[in-house]
Amino acid sequence: MKQTCYLLLVVVSFLYLAACSDSIPLPTSDQSEIESATYTPTTTQTQIPELSSTATSLPSIDETSRILWVSASADLFNRVMAVDPHNQERLAFCAQDEIHISDNAGMTWDTIPTSGVISLIEERGYSLFGGDPPSVSTCLSVAIDPEHPNTIYSVFTAAKTDAGAPPVFFMGFFTPDKGDTWEFVPPPGNSTLEEFAGFWNLGREGVEAVFNQSGQSEDPIENILVVETFDGGVTWQSGELSCPKSGPCARWGPTPSSIPGMGSPLPQEILSSSDGGSTWERIEPPVELRAPAPNQLVAFSDQEIAIISGSIALSGPVSNTSVLRISQDTGFNFQQIELPTIALGAEVLNYFPGLQILPDESFLSQDPETNNWFWFDPNFPIWCPVNSNILPQIPQLLQSSSGQLWWINVEENKAESIAISELGCADS
Repeated sequence: MKQTCYLLLVVVSFLYLAACSDSIPLPTSDQSEIESATYTPTTTQTQIPELSSTATSLPSIDETSRILWVSASADLFNRVMAVDPHNQERLAFCAQDEIHISDNAGMTWDTIPTSGVISLIEERGYSLFGGDPPSVSTCLSVAIDPEHPNTIYSVFTAAKTDAGAPPVFFMGFFTPDKGDTWEFVPPPGNSTLEEFAGFWNLGREGVEAVFNQSGQSEDPIENILVVETFDGGVTWQSGELSCPKSGPCARWGPTPSSIPGMGSPLPQEILSSSDGGSTWERIEPPVELRAPAPNQLVAFSDQEIAIISGSIALSGPVSNTSVLRISQDTGFNFQQIELPTIALGAEVLNYFPGLQILPDESFLSQDPETNNWFWFDPNFPIWCPVNSNILPQIPQLLQSSSGQLWWINVEENKAESIAISELGCADS
């Protein structure tokens, strides 16, 4: 696997050469019950880490760095493949009225019915939103329980039956018995179903559900509540934000709990801790989930972490923010790394739809004008057209598992994949 420092070296070298030459060739063409005791929020720090100015020289990344883990932000618009963090052959994805799950890297698939969610949600005064027809129970995302194969966690969109949409709420459910029954994730403390803000499994044994009581405290981090289960949803108890099992203590914050109206921003923050998760700070700017996916956190060592956000130019006044940011101190200070552009039109944007890093530390992205996929190999620091025409046209996360890149063909309601080893530059 290629070294992180070498990746950065060739990127910076490319920029230097581009500044000195006009003739560099370029390619032409996303608990049974909550504990009754009052939940006490974690003490938080008020300082917000600041983004440093654009890097003009190579950061001193440890030469032994390798990717420890990659964590994608929530994708509230494109369904993506779920992978068991403890078993790369266990996959799952949302399909019409069911969830498809495989225990053998996609060779065979079982189905988990999701129609039980409809009656459950109607009993609480909501109706599913976004189905076509409305009675179709198609989930947005899936989380796999690493220790309990019969339990699946999933997110659906809902609106109030008597008021309609907006707002549209993202709500968390789970089935402990492969779809025979479905239940709401129980909210902690005095929070509500409408404040659900995502499932997370950070390489630990259990699964945590995050709730966000927006506006309850002046400190946004104090508004975050957590419930967790270690027995496949049989019991849930109050918890706290946890660090990943390895690498820097940095993670995604809560997903937006709802869409309040057309065009409303949907930011997702990134959190970092210097004391093992006792206190947390926000990394600015957040990513914008309305912009094309994906966004990634990438851990290279106990201190080194990167933020990849190819569509960050669409998320507001952040024109001075690179699509690739790297920190050597667990996320408290960042250097911006400029990637060579792909688009060759009159207006070149700091915009890389579909930008994502692969396990071998190469990158994939799309041309903003054509949506054609391009590949960036650190050994050859120029984007080249990918030698495959089967990748999806919509910017989305291509989930890595067991040497394959997976995505969901929504039109055909099935999963598709390509071997990572097959990707490379197309013949010119």
